[in-house]
Amino acid sequence: MRFRTAKTIFLKHLLCISTFLAGCSDSFHNTFHNTFHNTLPSQTETVDIPQSPAKNQIIGNCWDYAVMGWAESQHLQATGELLDLSEAYITYRHFETQLMAMSSSTPNEGKQVIAAGDFPTARSLIANYGLLRETDFSPQTSTPSTDKREENAINAVNQSLKTGDLEKLLSTKMSDDAKNTLIHTVLDAAFGVKIDALANKIISANNFIVGTNSGKSVMLSDEIYRWHYVEFPINENSLPGASKLPFQAALNNEQTLIIRNVMRALNQHKPVFVAWLVDVNAMGSEGTFSAETLQQKGAGSQGLHITLLADYTATLTDLNTHAQITTPEGEVDDALKTRAAEEGLLKSLIVKNSWGQNPKATYPRHGEYGYNKLNSDYLFSWIGRTDAAQKPIGSDLVLRSFILP
Repeated sequence: MRFRTAKTIFLKHLLCISTFLAGCSDSFHNTFHNTFHNTLPSQTETVDIPQSPAKNQIIGNCWDYAVMGWAESQHLQATGELLDLSEAYITYRHFETQLMAMSSSTPNEGKQVIAAGDFPTARSLIANYGLLRETDFSPQTSTPSTDKREENAINAVNQSLKTGDLEKLLSTKMSDDAKNTLIHTVLDAAFGVKIDALANKIISANNFIVGTNSGKSVMLSDEIYRWHYVEFPINENSLPGASKLPFQAALNNEQTLIIRNVMRALNQHKPVFVAWLVDVNAMGSEGTFSAETLQQKGAGSQGLHITLLADYTATLTDLNTHAQITTPEGEVDDALKTRAAEEGLLKSLIVKNSWGQNPKATYPRHGEYGYNKLNSDYLFSWIGRTDAAQKPIGSDLVLRSFILP
């Protein structure tokens, strides 16, 4: 794939509807294959949240990959069992719910299924339809990082809405049972499954363990409603002029409190969600995003993205030497973690991404690629926004929001 083509596709998948509605494509790896070299970073991290291997999203459903990774991490910590849950199954159900809502009165802009969603979308789908292991939904897929099933499915479904069997949803009044049968027939063909035959494989959220409390198992059906959005507030007094971008503003008290709550949650091994604005030109070697790199390269392809947090780094004063130190690699003692969250300054967030395990664009933790480091100078910066043609359209803060317990 040539650079121009890959860059266009990557930008298309980055486009989003609102916060937490976003995506990045596997063409990202092709676009930047020759840009980043495979050099291991100096890892100075604070906590060690168990994670499942990073996967590679193909369409704009990063929210789906983040939520499945979140459930896998919580389950792994609670039971020691490493699962590979199916994002494609959730995508199937996401398309199904959109199609069931269509009718002859659907406006033109609603006559297609979209990949975008958010945490409440995932919560509703999981509550109504449960989960499936990837091996049950996609038994023939031996290399999920290169699986094109979701991309092929969304293309097939939208084509069917235009010229195929699904066009009946938009032109004919149908009963719910008839709609359900038609939709399952088309989706089954698009995804290469027989959804009704998988009924006995579905894992109910009521039976999926994600923790313990006072010796009792905590189920996903309860835990998923304990987590909530925390918007990262914009300090209107810090709005920069266009000539100053990227511009890092000092955090106010409200923003500082949110960051401390994030570090506290990570100290408790909670895989926090983070929504942030990706500018691919901010990524340098070792998969690290920084304002310095962005300033050197200028604005590039952009879009909102949601990922899981795996770790963080912070700087604080050593009690003995009074020198500035960075929290050391891996799991540190509770006293130092507490000081980092209560007194330290955030230096970086380490995210588990959904861009596959390409060593050219990510760095490894525990020998596995698939992670990126977001330096605080990038997270807390205002950066220039660009449209699809990469023309300037104003400025925006990189860090958008979290989902916290």
